[in-house]
Amino acid sequence: MHKTLTLLALPALLALTACPNMTGAHKGVAEDEAKEWAKELGMDLKTVSCVSKDTDGDGYVSCTLMLNDGSTKGVECAGARGNGTWIRNSGCRDPKLGMGAQ
Repeated sequence: MHKTLTLLALPALLALTACPNMTGAHKGVAEDEAKEWAKELGMDLKTVSCVSKDTDGDGYVSCTLMLNDGSTKGVECAGARGNGTWIRNSGCRDPKLGMGAQ
């Protein structure tokens, strides 16, 4: 029984380790989207940093853009990839208001 359980658990374990974020959102994808979005808008971007987890499962992750003038802008950028060949969403948007916001 133990050997059978181990053999059944192995494929599930491999699938989980191949997908570090089950929502499919990835920091690197979001950072690339943020750079492209800022470029399209003519922003003088110095750097971008995005979180590594999509906490609400909508395919967007929170990012902070730092402009060359020292100002920052908080945005949510698409970070969802399908099988590595397509992006479900694209670009960035203003952050959604939280449930407690009035």
